[in-house]
Amino acid sequence: MSREWIVDDRYLVLDKIADGGLASVYKAWDRIEDGFVAIKKIHDELADDAKFVDMFRAEAVNTKRLRHKNIVRVLDFVRDKEGGYFMIMELVRGADLEYMLGKFRNTSARIPTHIALYITAEIIKGLGYAHAVKDDNGNPLNMVHRDVTPGNIMLFYEGDIKLADFGVARAGERQKKKSKKAGLVGKIAYMSPEQARGEIGIDGRSDLFGCGLILYEMLVSGRAYGVGKEEDILSRAKSADIDFRKLDAAGVAKEIVSVVKRLLEKTPEKRYPDAVQAYIELKRFLRLLGRTEQLKNDYKKFISEIFKEEMRKSIKEIVKDSKKDLNALFKKAKEKESRSEATEKKTDEEKELKKPDDSEKVKSFRESAAGYMRRYRNPVFHVLVFISLAAVIFTTLDTYFHFTGVGMRVFYMLWPPSLKIDSIPAGAHIELTRDGEDIVKKGGYSNKTPLVIEKVEPGIYTLRLTKKNFRDVVRKVNVYDAPREGSVISIAGSRLIDGIFFIPFEVPAEINSFPQGADIYIDGKKAGKTPYKGMMEIGKHNILLAKRGYSLLGSERKDVEYEKGWCVVDIRDIPRHQDGVDQRFWTVQTRQEDMTYFISGTMWKEFYVYSDPPGAGIFVDGGDEAAGITPAEGLPLVFGFRKLEVKKDGYEDWSVIIDVDKSTSAAVSAVLQ
Repeated sequence: MSREWIVDDRYLVLDKIADGGLASVYKAWDRIEDGFVAIKKIHDELADDAKFVDMFRAEAVNTKRLRHKNIVRVLDFVRDKEGGYFMIMELVRGADLEYMLGKFRNTSARIPTHIALYITAEIIKGLGYAHAVKDDNGNPLNMVHRDVTPGNIMLFYEGDIKLADFGVARAGERQKKKSKKAGLVGKIAYMSPEQARGEIGIDGRSDLFGCGLILYEMLVSGRAYGVGKEEDILSRAKSADIDFRKLDAAGVAKEIVSVVKRLLEKTPEKRYPDAVQAYIELKRFLRLLGRTEQLKNDYKKFISEIFKEEMRKSIKEIVKDSKKDLNALFKKAKEKESRSEATEKKTDEEKELKKPDDSEKVKSFRESAAGYMRRYRNPVFHVLVFISLAAVIFTTLDTYFHFTGVGMRVFYMLWPPSLKIDSIPAGAHIELTRDGEDIVKKGGYSNKTPLVIEKVEPGIYTLRLTKKNFRDVVRKVNVYDAPREGSVISIAGSRLIDGIFFIPFEVPAEINSFPQGADIYIDGKKAGKTPYKGMMEIGKHNILLAKRGYSLLGSERKDVEYEKGWCVVDIRDIPRHQDGVDQRFWTVQTRQEDMTYFISGTMWKEFYVYSDPPGAGIFVDGGDEAAGITPAEGLPLVFGFRKLEVKKDGYEDWSVIIDVDKSTSAAVSAVLQ
């Protein structure tokens, strides 16, 4: 891009990454979190389609719920003042699988079998999570990706494998009906038969078919439906016309061929019933290959060789980004958005410089000084005049450039600073008093936040913010006669961003744990033990519970995601879905009358589950989905009585009831008969 621009007064857009049929993708800097994100901007012609936008927004809201290490995070969905729509996402530092497959086309080389299985297993693991996501009422959302293609599988250079654009495809289906080019080209090659036929009500098994097509392509270095005219490929997709003999020719083991064939069954009923079962089967064959221990390291080594040059460029880009003054670029872009104001200000300054009175005063001063010099020739007098002039000049420069504390004090005495205040949430009634006098009322200012008060004289003020359903906030405001720690104004308990003091309201909060007696850490500071009652500021807070005999529960930092039991609670004036909380361990509820937040965490322990023979599925509390495969390390079980079942085809089911408490042994061994 030729210039930077700003989205939602928060994101500084830097470079264009890619163009797609529905949107363009940019790299941007988030000034609040001080990190890089990706921004997807819907094409202008699509932004005018109200039904498309509504569908896209609804999908984005659901996709924000997805927090899994194998799914690219969607952080927000915003609209700018010009009517543009933007999806804020996790930035991918890596390449997509389509790019990697291109490196193997027209060559004799192939992707190693265990690497192909590992990539497929990771994507299926993410799909298994997404297919099972529920809404706030516990109802399944029945999310289906609909566009599982190599172009949507992101291979991060540091080793992660993630599925992107979850939920975007459904909105795109509306455009497929309008524009064949926008929807079908490049996508048919990865459609399930039911999707190619345009059937209604497809489920997660359609996504599994897409995974099977991708696994097939990685194993044989060629697309399952072949190449050719679009109508021919579509015809083969509708009938699942796939030549499995190519797998045998490529030397793929029969056991793995059976997995590919089951993923690619024409009728959904003959495929794996869900992604979890498919994942278990893939992991079993990876163990048969003897690659489970070093698998991730093998994969990292593989991509570091394949993407050697790309990774070198990425490192250079990271170094280049680290040298940019992003705050300065943000301010510069902000100034460009306010071009009319800047032009008006410049005009005023030019008028000020061109005032004729100034030149006349300078001329008069020169003539007077020359007259005095002619009249008084005494050397001592000349020295005194020189010292006096030097003192005047130094004082003037000191006032403007702050060489000394005296100069700073004179400057702020002549030009008192402005005080910019906002509340979280905004719209609070504000009073700023000194010696019993309300400065806001006296100056004729609006008494609602946000507010800018001009020329605040040095002194100590009392600030009071009031808002319905919140307790009053009272803060001491110090306006100094010279800057201290970089600012001439300080307000305790505020957040200074771009010269504005943001002051958050507080709400009552009750934190409990099962069992009770856990130490509570809020934003890294110990707050007490459960059960706990206190006040919490509006905003995001990471909560951590610690109790002897149990694993830590919660988050030590706000930027830690996907770890078992993470907890970053978003305290708002309007309660919202808590997508920063691992709902397997935490519940967050709100009492609307007084805005009290009830936060409860169930302590847990990591268990080590082994079986003889290995490769058995582990099921907890009668669940239909396997929680892991033996041998499993770090299996989370929450406090209380838990039923653990170990199942393997050809063997009798094994089960045990475990009382999970601080003294319970963390090792479980099952011998299958």
